[in-house]
Amino acid sequence: MKEKDYKRRIILIDKPFQIKISLLSVIFVLVTTLPYMLSIKELIFFTAKILQPNSIEALAEMKNSIIVLLASWQIMTCGLVFLFFIFLTHKIAGPIYKIKKELQTFRKTHIYTPIILRKGDYFSELSEILNGLLSQGTLTERIHQEQKDLLMKELNDLENLDDINAIKERINQIKKNLD
Repeated sequence: MKEKDYKRRIILIDKPFQIKISLLSVIFVLVTTLPYMLSIKELIFFTAKILQPNSIEALAEMKNSIIVLLASWQIMTCGLVFLFFIFLTHKIAGPIYKIKKELQTFRKTHIYTPIILRKGDYFSELSEILNGLLSQGTLTERIHQEQKDLLMKELNDLENLDDINAIKERINQIKKNLD
């Protein structure tokens, strides 16, 4: 399946989904890294106490600065994680939106338009499978329509026949062709 080569214009395609996943990821990062941040602060004080007992007073004065520095790193890390997951979920939400939109259009119009995803999006295999099914369904409908048209032509031709034996013979030919 050929993929379109165009840029993403809208990053938040499915806002609730993307923000929820991103916020859950940030909460996970906060919960799992908060003990490290607190441990680093304690490690700094412990190391200073062992190496230079006089430096404890200086570190006590810098305690707030150390906490602010560690918290700043934590906030920056969470911001980066949030942005990362916004872009990651965009590669998920975009294809789902596109597939859903194309399937809704097909359901209403029965006109098949190939589902083409952007390069790097997830679910390209799913779009290929759906394209195969939809094109096969469209082909099946076309074959059924051709058969229906052919049968209607045959029935119209039968109406023009006057001889009952000719009609019976033609009906037998049609039955034979249907098998």
